[in-house]
Amino acid sequence: MTSWSVDTITRRLEAPLPPGRAARWWVGSTLAVLLSLSLFVASVWWRAPVAERVDGVAELQRQAGRVVAAVFSAGADTWRRDRERARVLVTETFEASAGAALAADPPPGVRSVDWAPRQVGVVDVQHDTGTAVLVVQVTVTPTAGEPTARDTTVSADFARHRGVWLLDALDELR
Repeated sequence: MTSWSVDTITRRLEAPLPPGRAARWWVGSTLAVLLSLSLFVASVWWRAPVAERVDGVAELQRQAGRVVAAVFSAGADTWRRDRERARVLVTETFEASAGAALAADPPPGVRSVDWAPRQVGVVDVQHDTGTAVLVVQVTVTPTAGEPTARDTTVSADFARHRGVWLLDALDELR
């Protein structure tokens, strides 16, 4: 075992590093700083999409039920205006596939159709697309007689356009 005196330690600390050792020290220090910096940058880049996805989920959670209800709810007295509002809340793809239904007159004997979201669950959100599963109560009020209501579950695909989620597709699950 080597005994170190204060003088020996002081001399070693004050002595210059040999040329080979100094170069290795600088290279090692530089690599350590670069590694730390790259880990920091990578963590920031990794967190940004996660934060964006979390924000997208919350945004779709808030908007999905309102959009689906507005697209599929209509009253006989305001049918045209309701259908115009619905066309603003759907993508061109959805309008191309369901355009005839969005432009049609109210069905005979129907006073109103109301889609009331009960639960909304966001399944997936990417940058500009998302999918949600909704449980809605569909109430049809005839011009004569009592309204009928039924619960149904739908899967709805959305596309984000200028910060607003638009309905892109809808499939009834049950």
